[in-house]
Amino acid sequence: MLVVCSSSAKLYDVVIKAAGTQIVQELSGKDLTKNIIDTSAGQLKQAKRLLFIPWTPPTAAAFFTNQDINALRQSIATFVQQAIKYTIQGKFKSIGMYSDFVLILMGNLWIILAFPAIGCGGFGIPPDIIATEMISSAREQLTANPTVQLTITFVVQQSQVYDVFYAKIHPISTTAASRTRPLSPSRLSTQES
Repeated sequence: MLVVCSSSAKLYDVVIKAAGTQIVQELSGKDLTKNIIDTSAGQLKQAKRLLFIPWTPPTAAAFFTNQDINALRQSIATFVQQAIKYTIQGKFKSIGMYSDFVLILMGNLWIILAFPAIGCGGFGIPPDIIATEMISSAREQLTANPTVQLTITFVVQQSQVYDVFYAKIHPISTTAASRTRPLSPSRLSTQES
């Protein structure tokens, strides 16, 4: 499943252009500014489903105070948690609908999610904050859902942002995550697009 920040006009436009008119029709009449919307992937061959989640930073990046940074961190964590929880809960309700991206392996659910690096482009938020919070939140979900095998990929367009994500993930995937769930095939990864 490809997670799309529906509040990012640039990301939304790129995904819609690639996915085609079927997605435009599926989204017709739906409020992307307030609701989580699950659609087919249309013409996107890299995904089986699209999950549109609205997200905007609570304050303009240029005017952050310590309180604003805490609110920003919480909003990023909420974005990641919503995607993972929605996917997990959705499968239990209708496993057939999600069969293209959810595998059942040895009694455990296996979910594959791809996240964009939200906030690093037009919102101008430092990649270090975004990477830290997205990875931390994803890691918490790995721990909180031991019977669900999560494979989480961060799809990053800018090379400097990719470098930050890679530096944050590398120690997690080789040390901390393996201590948390030693036998789990779950992983965090980055992908530069």
